[in-house]
Amino acid sequence: GGVGHVAVQLAADAGAEVIGTASARNREFVRGLGAADVISHDMVREVKDVDVAVDPVGGAEFFRLLDVVRPGGIVVTLKGEGPEHREAAEQRGVRAGFTYVRPDAALLGDRIVPLLAAGRLRPSVERVFRLDEAAEAHALGEQGHVRGRLVLDTA
Repeated sequence: GGVGHVAVQLAADAGAEVIGTASARNREFVRGLGAADVISHDMVREVKDVDVAVDPVGGAEFFRLLDVVRPGGIVVTLKGEGPEHREAAEQRGVRAGFTYVRPDAALLGDRIVPLLAAGRLRPSVERVFRLDEAAEAHALGEQGHVRGRLVLDTA
């Protein structure tokens, strides 16, 4: 997805051994982003003792990822924070991290733009929609099977 394909690239660029999740259709795409391995099925059954898990989905996925992370590791979610998240993580000896996306010109200019310029970060665009197709773009995004980003052209 839009977050995952960037997270894989940033983690791989930082030297992490990345294990991604993707459908069979997107397996080679994710590997091409820098993932050392790609799981097309239930990660909880296949992967254990990772240092960091990124949860771009939220809900039950956060709690499932607690079983993938080693004690002392961290699950970072992009989908909200609640006391039940921290409590469940603490019970397993795992840290819970919460981040929220917001514009940050300094971060973009200092860290992201150089990666883009060097070709070390390659955003993928699934499809560009006209403004009058915004509802269609939203519906496609809600399905959760997008490879990269959806772009709304307002010109």
